Amino acid sequence: MQTADNLLARRTAGHVFQTSPHIVLKCPTQFDNPFPEQAEETEESAKKIVSEKAVFRVLMEQSYPHILQCILCVPEGIFLRRMDSILQERLSQSQRVAIPPAMQEQWVQQLTGAVAWLERQEFVHADLRPANILLDADENIQLGSFDATVKQSQKLLVASKPFC
Repeated sequence: MQTADNLLARRTAGHVFQTSPHIVLKCPTQFDNPFPEQAEETEESAKKIVSEKAVFRVLMEQSYPHILQCILCVPEGIFLRRMDSILQERLSQSQRVAIPPAMQEQWVQQLTGAVAWLERQEFVHADLRPANILLDADENIQLGSFDATVKQSQKLLVASKPFC
């Protein structure tokens, strides 16, 4: 059962719950008795999860070391490998814990490799920002959050400042 105790994040595409020490479930936002604006959020969240599942089904056929690993897509959501942190958090800590230049270079190489590989699969991530870049225990990049991802020939549906 998904409760506030195992809620890790609330995102625009839904909620992320810890199901085990190594696995999370990303599922759409749902309200029992929604207000009108919550009904819109529920509908939008469900659409984003459906879109993300479609991308992950393709990505599950071929893997790349710096793309977040999907374990299973089910009607309720997406089971994913649990990461240790997100790049956004690590960058905010950089005043206290400096990021060595070698690590910065490694991140650039890993991220550009992941984006290039994704583009070879004919996808555009469409929401590339520090909040969507995860880090494993060794601080290796794992690109995630594919709810805004589109095929190269499709119209971009999402744009947010300052990333658009």
